[in-house]
Amino acid sequence: DVAMTNAFRNSSCGATIYRSLCGLASDVPTVRFFAMDAVAMLIMSRMAGDDDSPTGFRGPGRMMYSDPRQNQYLAVEKAPTKEQQKTAMSQETLLAPLCECVCQVKSAVVAEAGIEALHAILESCGHDFDNDAWTTVIKAVASLPTEHRSAAEWSTSCLIGFRCLKLIVDDFAALTDPSTAARTSLLDCCYSFGSSHHDVNTSLTAIGLLWNIADQDSGTTSIDL
Repeated sequence: DVAMTNAFRNSSCGATIYRSLCGLASDVPTVRFFAMDAVAMLIMSRMAGDDDSPTGFRGPGRMMYSDPRQNQYLAVEKAPTKEQQKTAMSQETLLAPLCECVCQVKSAVVAEAGIEALHAILESCGHDFDNDAWTTVIKAVASLPTEHRSAAEWSTSCLIGFRCLKLIVDDFAALTDPSTAARTSLLDCCYSFGSSHHDVNTSLTAIGLLWNIADQDSGTTSIDL
């Protein structure tokens, strides 16, 4: 509740807050899933485009100072208008801390919590992502079935990552421009899961997803598969 009440502050320091929460999830097992859930909820709140959204609550005001001193952090003005409520951060910046955590973390359990949070964000806000956001998200998903994460302890996070990939291909592939890095990243992600050693069925399904993407591309670029 405190985090959501102060969510309007995230336009200036949100990425730092999300990165700190991801670090907390990595370092403190007892709050791991709570911290990742908080990151997901805050990101979904910032992505929400209307007041009817269940995650559209952004708190009572906005910060008075663009570069506050230590004793000015809690100073706020009256409730903002809808224009003022919109995040000043790009979607890529908004999602980067969570995606970096999934890509770089050494613990399979932390990666599992992170990719679960990312899956929840995809289900809630994927239809609003721009191409830069898709590139960031897809690269995070593709980092799971890599060679240095081939041990059995990574199986669960890889399976959740594959759920993310399947959701993207089935529901959102049309939102990624075939000529952009997002589509290239999506093809690379399918290849990563297709060559994974965690689960044969997952690998075979990933190869099928490549053909699904090719079927959606009517131009000659799909031949590059």
